[in-house]
Amino acid sequence: MFIQPSPTSSEVDVVVPSGQLISIGSTGNEPTTVQIQAAVPRQHWLYSTLATLFNSAQTFGPYTQDRTIRIASRNSTVEYDVGAQPKLRGFPALVLGSLTPVSLVEPAATFVTLTYDDDSGNVRLNSAGAHGLTAAVAVGEDVYVTWSGGTGGTGFYEVTGLDADTTGTAVTVDLPYIDATVTISIAAPGVVTWTNHGLSVNDTIRFTTTGALPTGLAINTTYYVKTVLSANTFTVSTSAGGAAVTTSGTQSGTQTALVWYGTAVVAVANTVVTLGSVVVPAWSMGFKGGMTINAQFSMTNTANAKNIGMSYGGSAITAVAGTSNASVSIQKDVYNRSNGTLVTTALAATGHGVNSSATVIITEDSTLDQVYLITAQPAVANNVVTLEGYNVICSF
Repeated sequence: MFIQPSPTSSEVDVVVPSGQLISIGSTGNEPTTVQIQAAVPRQHWLYSTLATLFNSAQTFGPYTQDRTIRIASRNSTVEYDVGAQPKLRGFPALVLGSLTPVSLVEPAATFVTLTYDDDSGNVRLNSAGAHGLTAAVAVGEDVYVTWSGGTGGTGFYEVTGLDADTTGTAVTVDLPYIDATVTISIAAPGVVTWTNHGLSVNDTIRFTTTGALPTGLAINTTYYVKTVLSANTFTVSTSAGGAAVTTSGTQSGTQTALVWYGTAVVAVANTVVTLGSVVVPAWSMGFKGGMTINAQFSMTNTANAKNIGMSYGGSAITAVAGTSNASVSIQKDVYNRSNGTLVTTALAATGHGVNSSATVIITEDSTLDQVYLITAQPAVANNVVTLEGYNVICSF
């Protein structure tokens, strides 16, 4: 049944028999409110809100007794259906995904124990071992960097330079190296003067010196911006939200402050990295509904495996190894048999056609928000996997 859009509010009461469910979908410019009548004798005028739908659908019930559901809408088209397995046949599919390419190149497993310094204003990651990359392949692609103990953001960073092909130990990434000569007052608290510092509370910094820092501060120690006093001055603490540091004694030499991103770890060859993820909202797939996934990849055409994985709610739905291929296109259909049982093609199946492997049954609750992931795992260094784009189409 449909409720047509109206410039004024309209309410429709629907009786849902005991043991049955009601599915409701709303599309339009304003949200639709779903309420349920109180199951209290002589208080049938009381309603409580179950959900607010905005270009979305949801299923409610079953209930142990007949219940009245009130659907209140305005300027929205509402479709609803009652039954043991209600179906919104006219409700539009929900399309999720991204058309922005994401590439991944991984250094050799020897690219470990990283420090970083300045390379013409960008961060240069220095390793205890060779990176195994070539400029012709890696420059312009992304490495995946995990930062800890600082304000560096974990994610993809474009490679802008290498110190040498394959045998080099340094990789420069598109991340600004930010430092400046500063002065530090002897006071309670000590005030750092850094012209146009651009810092915010809880940003992390470190100090270096050609002489000695004031008592209260030390090199190779992470400090947090405590208070931003002005565009040029701030105080620091030894922990986020901690007390401002008091400085004392004497100091000498030139003091330098560095924006501290933390300790870096780069995903090296044979490491699984998430290229794309999206939350599939609860009830995006109705009973007997489903999900169609389309994803396209480009990759280095070698005999080495470029493993591609997909999962829904933590359960694997795709596992393929691109070998001697320059591109891969995957189409995956997932059908919702019930709230917690979904069926799809074999993990190695990339599209339509005959497959010698059996279908896969996964047990994930589609009535809850679930995360859909796409991962890549190049088996050797200097191989690239690019997720060109993907979409997830959910039908109710």
